[in-house]
Amino acid sequence: MTTQLVFKIDTALKARVAKKAKKYGLTLPDLFKMTAYAYDQGLIEPGIVQKIQPKLNAKTRRIVRQELKEIKSGKNLSPAFDNVQDAINHLKSL
Repeated sequence: MTTQLVFKIDTALKARVAKKAKKYGLTLPDLFKMTAYAYDQGLIEPGIVQKIQPKLNAKTRRIVRQELKEIKSGKNLSPAFDNVQDAINHLKSL
């Protein structure tokens, strides 16, 4: 038995999602059925996915590149500690 599901969705969003689904040979109903099935099987959970990468300005990008280069070369890194007190003593000595 099947049930018809009706809900409101932004027209522009619907068009974008339908276009993406079509690239995989899917219709919008196919996509929603697959999503419902995956949720039912515990394959996906509701949540917010953030795929947005921050856009860094030129100065920040330069600083990050320099820091990554130093990390790779082992420069300006604190030593490893066996206990908290050694770490505290190291910080106090700076």
